Amino acid sequence: MRQALGTALAIFLMARLGVTHPPAGAAALIFSGGGYNWAHVGIMLAGNVLAIFLSSIFNNANQKRQYPTFWGFGYWCHHFLGCKKKKSE
Repeated sequence: MRQALGTALAIFLMARLGVTHPPAGAAALIFSGGGYNWAHVGIMLAGNVLAIFLSSIFNNANQKRQYPTFWGFGYWCHHFLGCKKKKSE
């Protein structure tokens, strides 16, 4: 029951926030199974940060590629902070 609720809650929150990422649902399933502690979560987080950092460096080294192309701050600002879009000049 804990695994089903953990995975369902993770997927619900990702969908609600507009950042759905299926491997994160799998991580919720694995960690809700027990036998893991916060050190394992930290290792997983460090691996994710390292992967994003390296992919940003390698993809931006090439002039024809850019990663990430969209950071998504506009969504957060508009939906949660009430920011207004700038008028185009």
